[in-house]
Amino acid sequence: ILSAMLISASVFYASSKVSAELAGVKSFTGSIGGNAAGTKAVQAGAATKGRIDFGTSSFLGSPNAPYVIIDFSDFQCPFCKKFFDETKNDVVKNLVDSGKARFMYKHFPLDSIHPNARPAAIAFECAKVQGKPWEFHDALFANQNSLSNALYSRLASSLGLDLTAFNSCSGNSAAANAVVESDLQQGIA
Repeated sequence: ILSAMLISASVFYASSKVSAELAGVKSFTGSIGGNAAGTKAVQAGAATKGRIDFGTSSFLGSPNAPYVIIDFSDFQCPFCKKFFDETKNDVVKNLVDSGKARFMYKHFPLDSIHPNARPAAIAFECAKVQGKPWEFHDALFANQNSLSNALYSRLASSLGLDLTAFNSCSGNSAAANAVVESDLQQGIA
């Protein structure tokens, strides 16, 4: 009898914690601003325990979609590439293109084991400034084994970006690095 009471109390406690978390998500009244970019879906206008800044992120999909799928990712991570190769297109086709969700990209460079992840993320931000975030995103994952400054310049050129502005930005942009670091800190939170 005592065991049954302990188990019942544990289940009740756990379910009340989940209910409280869901109530917190439902009651948040923040807004999603910004431009057109692990993975987590949240109700549009909601936030997870750590606040997510949508204002500087790249989105795919309708700004009116009721959910946002947040992809915290690292351009050098083999598991992130696996998601890109095997899952992202299905998510876009089945959820984003149908208007059920927006897909947002956030940087999560694992600097200690992926030394090329942050420079790739900064290059992405520089391509985003010129209006080609998703093309650059896809090209980075397609060339994951060759991440380098030379590759970033080649990709920028092939996408028709202003190469002088791109190289200046990717070589020394405190603003781009600040976006990458902000994303990383949001992911940690």
